[in-house]
Amino acid sequence: TGSVLAQLISLIGLILLQRYFYGPEDFAPFRLFFEFTAIFAGISALRLDSAIVLESDNKNAKTLFIICLKLIAITSIVSLISFFIFSFFNKGINDLAKDYRIIILVPLTVITIGLIQVFNSWFTRLESFKLMSVNKVIQNSINVCSQLIFGFLKFNYFGLILGRFLGLVFANINFLFSYLKKVGTPPINTNDQKQLIKKHKDFIFFTTPGFFIGNLINFIFLALFIDYYGNHFGGQIAASVQYLGISIAIISSSFSQVYFKEITKIKTKKELRSTYTYWFIRLGVLGLIGSIGLLFIPDSLIVFFLGE
Repeated sequence: TGSVLAQLISLIGLILLQRYFYGPEDFAPFRLFFEFTAIFAGISALRLDSAIVLESDNKNAKTLFIICLKLIAITSIVSLISFFIFSFFNKGINDLAKDYRIIILVPLTVITIGLIQVFNSWFTRLESFKLMSVNKVIQNSINVCSQLIFGFLKFNYFGLILGRFLGLVFANINFLFSYLKKVGTPPINTNDQKQLIKKHKDFIFFTTPGFFIGNLINFIFLALFIDYYGNHFGGQIAASVQYLGISIAIISSSFSQVYFKEITKIKTKKELRSTYTYWFIRLGVLGLIGSIGLLFIPDSLIVFFLGE
């Protein structure tokens, strides 16, 4: 329920932002920025944050948490270097790189998104779904309210970026207080860290490349649209992708945070395959219904909500 509410806040906020405050020319660089940072944020902990959920030993889970923090810090530096390199090959990124505020926000955004992922894994492990849902509501509320305020103050795309960033920051602060209250300062042992990295190396070698390639494709898709068709059409594509993402997340984010914890309790391949098949069919039907439903939404309804 909390996840659905959080996504509805984003949906209503997006409609208001697009209709009254920001045009396609603002959404293009906004989405381009977050698609770029997503490339690195998605793999910032080399997917070892997923291993936190799997670990039955509390000490190992705490150690993995520290490993993830170190990896996120390193990846944020790599993201900034890559941002400068890519600015030579892409006009959209090159335009963003001319703003020193954006340059500062690139590594900070990678860090904040990476931390959200690690905290989500930690609290999924503890089955603290209420905390995670409430935090998502807080994050999206601050995100939307900040963007609306910046829009009212006549900010350009930077208002959209900064608003999203502030939502991430407040969500991390809330998670951090909850983490320290329950866990305190975790121990640091270099040998334990090496052993755990070796133990969960499959996340690094198999899961990480998939996330990297997937996010890279999303970024290139949008970057090429903007390069070839300009910010106006590219911004429309960016907003469309965001609407679709929110629609999917209303179900997917609510489902996945519980499901991932549940499948860690399964011990046999047969039972795991059976569980996958059971939910694949049901989620597939929901996805199919949603896809068909999109075809029957009249254009006039879209114009009514979003304006010309």
